[in-house]
Parts: sequence; C-alpha cells; structure tokens
Amino acid sequence: MKHFAVYLFLILAFPASGQNFYRNTKETSGHLITLSLSNNGQIYDVIDEFYFSQGAYLPNNDVFTYKQNDAKLYLQYEYLSRSMFSLFGRAGYSFRKDNYTISNVTPAYGSKEQYYLDIALGFKYNYNVDKFLFSTGIEMPYYKISTYKEKFFLDSSTQTVHYTQYVDGGNTYGLNSISSIKFFMTDNIFLSADFAFGLMMFNLGGQTYMHYDYQNPVVVTPATTTPHDDSYNKFTVTKPEFCFGIGIKIF
Repeated sequence: MKHFAVYLFLILAFPASGQNFYRNTKETSGHLITLSLSNNGQIYDVIDEFYFSQGAYLPNNDVFTYKQNDAKLYLQYEYLSRSMFSLFGRAGYSFRKDNYTISNVTPAYGSKEQYYLDIALGFKYNYNVDKFLFSTGIEMPYYKISTYKEKFFLDSSTQTVHYTQYVDGGNTYGLNSISSIKFFMTDNIFLSADFAFGLMMFNLGGQTYMHYDYQNPVVVTPATTTPHDDSYNKFTVTKPEFCFGIGIKIF
C-alpha cells in the first residue's frame, strides 16, 4: 500500500506535460543546468587516511564527542545534441571540518579542516524513455586540495597549550565512468542522479609543521617547528560517488 501511494502521487503530481519533451530526438536537444548535492565519495578514503585519521583524536585518546561535516555542491552545464550525445562540464566545492573532544585529557578539544575544489569535463550518450533520460559516458576530473589545518586546545590547571598543525595540500586527477538518470517533471524542470567511479592519481602533502599559538608554561621553542617532509602518492580505483540534484532546461 505504501509503494502504491508513492506511485499514485507521482502520476498525479507530474502529468503528461513532461512527455512533450520526448516526442522525438529533435526536441530533446538543449542546454541543461543542474545543481547537485554530493559527498567526496571518490577521494574520501585517501584523504581521510592521510590527513584526518592522524593527530589528537586517535582511538586510544578516548574521543567522546565527534562531528564531521563534508557536504559537497556541484554546478553542471550540459549541452544535449539532437544526435543524443552530450558534452558537459561541472565544478564542485566542499569543505570538511571535524570537531572533537578528548575525554581522557580534560579539558582538551580541537578541530580539523580542509576544503576541496574540483572540475570535470566529459561526454555522454543519452537515451530517453517517456519522462526519463538515461546517460552513460566518461569524464576527466581534477581536484585541488587545500592545506590541511588542525587546531588543538589543552587547558588544565597545570598547563595550557594551543597549537595549529599544517600539512600541505595537493591535487588529484583521473578518468571516470559516469552514469546519470534525469526525470523531467515538466518540459523544463528535472530531477537528476549521477553515479561516478574510476581511476585516480593522488599527489598529497609535501611538508608539515606546527605552530604553538600559546603555551603556559613555555615548553616548546621556537614557537614554529622546523618543517619536515610528509607526502603521499597513490594510484587507485575509487569508490563510487553519488550526486542528487535539480535542474532546468533553459532552451
């Protein structure tokens, strides 16, 4: 009954107006703009391993509060030709920030943060069925990864230490297989879902150092430690990344 109600809602909410878009391949051509929400599924594991799984909140430090935020926004432009091939480009932005508190060092807390910019160019072959447009193709993504920064604060009755750790960012590039589904609610408005995975080359890090923002008593001098090498290179098959969004056909 629950599934029947959902199907009935879709039938009543989105009448046959969307079908006009698919009467023939000539009418399917156009310019499509999509805004999507995703995560960093393709780069998450490697980024987490090299940057975020180190430092103050390792499991033996008994973390009792932890919050992660790394949602990703995509903006995509796609030109759909009358031959049902399409060219597209997209740009994404995401920002990861972890906040934590350590229970066996009271009171100690900190945060880790990093942002990511990525672009991709590619092409797809498209096939329409009623209000649905199915696509499959390839894309070439490139990621720019910012400097990683961790802030740590320890304030106790005997010692106060505030420091910031920095690790150089890097870049990632590769080749993806991408598949998409678009559901046209009207002739010009659609919902979309994308699925991508592929081969990626990661070039991360370079140097790392720490700066002691405040110490009482002063234990470490000078306040900025000598940088040392900390890099990571890896070629791997990535996990899939999913995007869900809404778009318009502008003309």
